[in-house]
Amino acid sequence: MSDLTPPSGEPEYLDSHAGEPITEPAAEPRGRRSRRPFFLAGGAVATLALAGGAAWAVLSFLSAGPDAAEALPASSTIAFASINLDPSGEQKIAALNTLKKFPGLKDKLDFDTADDVRKHLFEEIQKGGECPGVDYAQDVEPWLGDRMAVAAVDAGETNPSPVFVVQVTDQGKAEAGLEKLKSCDTSSDTGDTGVAFEDGWAVVAETQEIADTVVSQTKDGALSDDDTYKTSIDQAGDSGIVTLYAAPAAGERLGKVLEDQAAASPFGQAFPATALEQFKNFKGMAGVIRFRDGDLELEFEGDFTAMAYGLDMSTAGTAGVVQTLPADTVLALGLSLPDNYLPKLLDAIAPQVAPGKTGADLLAEAEQETGLNLPEDFEALTGKSIAVALSSDIDIEQLINTQDPSSLKLGIKVEGDAALANPVLDKLRAQIGSAASMLQSKDADGYFAVGPNSDYLAALLQDGKLGDSATFKDVVPHANDSSSVFFLDFDGPGNWLVEALKQAGAPAEVTDNVEPLSAFGVSGWLDGDISHVLVKLTTD
Repeated sequence: MSDLTPPSGEPEYLDSHAGEPITEPAAEPRGRRSRRPFFLAGGAVATLALAGGAAWAVLSFLSAGPDAAEALPASSTIAFASINLDPSGEQKIAALNTLKKFPGLKDKLDFDTADDVRKHLFEEIQKGGECPGVDYAQDVEPWLGDRMAVAAVDAGETNPSPVFVVQVTDQGKAEAGLEKLKSCDTSSDTGDTGVAFEDGWAVVAETQEIADTVVSQTKDGALSDDDTYKTSIDQAGDSGIVTLYAAPAAGERLGKVLEDQAAASPFGQAFPATALEQFKNFKGMAGVIRFRDGDLELEFEGDFTAMAYGLDMSTAGTAGVVQTLPADTVLALGLSLPDNYLPKLLDAIAPQVAPGKTGADLLAEAEQETGLNLPEDFEALTGKSIAVALSSDIDIEQLINTQDPSSLKLGIKVEGDAALANPVLDKLRAQIGSAASMLQSKDADGYFAVGPNSDYLAALLQDGKLGDSATFKDVVPHANDSSSVFFLDFDGPGNWLVEALKQAGAPAEVTDNVEPLSAFGVSGWLDGDISHVLVKLTTD
């Protein structure tokens, strides 16, 4: 992996903000002609910052300076995202060096590090014929600052208003430039687009009234000073290239939209009532994408209860069994489930998947179809912690096409009571007949393993060292606390993925771009009452 540590010895991180806020479908205000969403005078500068693709975004970082949240109101901002438009310094050089490991990106990064990324993005827009009459050097560069944000704001309209804020270095030139940028959208009338200036920021909205309202609300209290916002951003970890924020009001708004949709649906409840209630009690959420030491991380923190259908994941424990898998494991999925998980899940989703039925009804139907005693048999099979594993010593083509699974080195390892699980496995084997060999099982020392290959089951039951490997620790740093873990080792013994792709006849452009990848991990854990999700991609 690339060493991005500056001479001082202290790590310096890419740090910028981008993305799209969570918004509701906006109803067209009465008396206003329909037009496509138009922010920042035709959307040109929005596209300039956000539509350049992942390679462009990774080049951005937020250095010391104003936060775009300074230009948004604390009282009415529902969700927002911010970005720095002018990457510079050692981190940009390090990012470029890392990205150029990938041939598919290298050709798109054919400018040196002193160039202005904003200019290149704008030129890409012009290639599409979007802004033929606008000259970047004359009409944009003289006033465009380093920071911007896209937000959903409650400005007194029926639905949240989409708002764009951008830092400006010269208000007079910005007024002229924004006026000229209106020509980028010739498909509709954009004459009522509103622009308001305040303390080095331009606020752009669909109407002048909305833009003025946002400025007025911000004077009463900026989002950057809001305690909930500051706490959420801090809990998301180190700042990075992208930062997203959803205020507590976002959950209530989204819950109301889903509730209204359910009320209007002829099919009954369209979303679990438990989850709708959780949306109303939403406490906020923040997310950060950061680029560091050659790795790319996406971390979210906040209240994810609604996404879990209202289930209490705090009782799930940890997915510790995944750390006991063999060291040559290249793919693993570990999970620990809350107590009485299945009935609670069915209670939550019944209105959505089977209107008119209860969770108990679905449980009874599942018992009849499977012949299992539920939820007892389900809990016997999942134990305290369960992991699916795939060895690097496996032929991908065989995995996909084999008619004889007995040679496949894949399986499931469970921390649980084999005496309870074996009778359940016998029931399942009886039901699947000739495919029963897929459910061979072995047990030892508080674990049991299930799969098609007897030798691999024995290997699974040994005290493996996956959790001790540097690769695993790098992409799943919170494994001891995580209730869910996904791990994929791109290299593995013998650089298995690249070799497998070559054997499958993949073109060189694919294998060459896979070669720099090291590993990928996803993990979720609780820190007190704060939920965290970390997605991490590492390179060699």
